[in-house]
Amino acid sequence: MSHTRQRNAQGFTLVEVMVVVALLAIVAGMGTYFSVDFLHKAQRREARDQFSMGYRKAKSMAMRNVSALTGNEVATLVCLGSDQVLRVYVRDDTTSPATALPTSCISTGITPVWSAQIAGGSATTVFHAGGETMNWSCMALNRWGRSVAHSLDSSTCTLPDGLRIKRGSTYLEMSWLSGL
Repeated sequence: MSHTRQRNAQGFTLVEVMVVVALLAIVAGMGTYFSVDFLHKAQRREARDQFSMGYRKAKSMAMRNVSALTGNEVATLVCLGSDQVLRVYVRDDTTSPATALPTSCISTGITPVWSAQIAGGSATTVFHAGGETMNWSCMALNRWGRSVAHSLDSSTCTLPDGLRIKRGSTYLEMSWLSGL
């Protein structure tokens, strides 16, 4: 009996301490993984919301634009520059001097009517929906708010069905029509 009391007074063995430390390291590692994954998921959703907001702003301004009188003329332009800033530009021929659309998505000579730094910055990549082979750069809208083809210096604004926003190892699909 006295041997049992003496054993309890000695404390933990080295093996017991190592097991506890190993378990704490595993739990801490899982917590880090889940918190990083949570952050990436939140940034993908925020980027999706920024694209939705930019698209709605461009569509609304295109439909109110009195400058683009024919159906295929570009009234507004939504651009994602290499600096990861999403910008909305509006053509306005009614002002003097007229406000033209930029020739590239990072044009500094023309002030956008709306802009937002994409959540996640350069770690967030945006592709056309359905794959990761073609980066998304721009969308041009006519006076009815419909997407039209438009060429810039370094890219062509295409008519995508949606976007694939990638942050971390996973992505979020976004449709211009159903996802807004």
